[in-house]
Amino acid sequence: LDIEVPTEPLALSAPASDPERLRAAVSAITTRLAAAAAPAVIVDLDADRFGLLGEVKELAAKLGLPVATMVSSKATIDETWPNFAGVYGGAGSLPQTRDAVEKSDCLLTVGYRRVDLTTGCFSDAIPGSAIALHAYSADVDGVNFQAVTLKEVLRAVIDAVAPVTARHAARPAPVPVATNTPPVA
Repeated sequence: LDIEVPTEPLALSAPASDPERLRAAVSAITTRLAAAAAPAVIVDLDADRFGLLGEVKELAAKLGLPVATMVSSKATIDETWPNFAGVYGGAGSLPQTRDAVEKSDCLLTVGYRRVDLTTGCFSDAIPGSAIALHAYSADVDGVNFQAVTLKEVLRAVIDAVAPVTARHAARPAPVPVATNTPPVA
């Protein structure tokens, strides 16, 4: 069997967002962010897979948002970064991390997948009003915006929001590291 092989390398590219749907999704997201008193972000592994950590950090820095990671995306965000709010795994999370996520009035979930590992055996309490950003769709206030890419949505939201300087991301207190050194008497 003869197979024709292309001479050029395979060029993979993501489809562009539908412009009207993108504008509508961004408008809904920015409206929610502007009205929020305690917005936050939680990232799952897709934020890294789709190369969006830079955009997540840029948005968080611009708006002073705390950013938590799921267990599956631990170490994708520098844990010494001032906006890092901790690793969220439901009931097993630090209280400050749970507060940042569960008490957010505008939680942006980036690539969030609810599975037993990432939710602390389903002990998570993600607010029902959370904005769900997926690879090719966004869910905002009960409206599903199809044909919008995660990268374009984040970029457009970053460009549309005004910087917030009065809000500071909640940073959890460092967890003491156990050592094998005996206490000094």
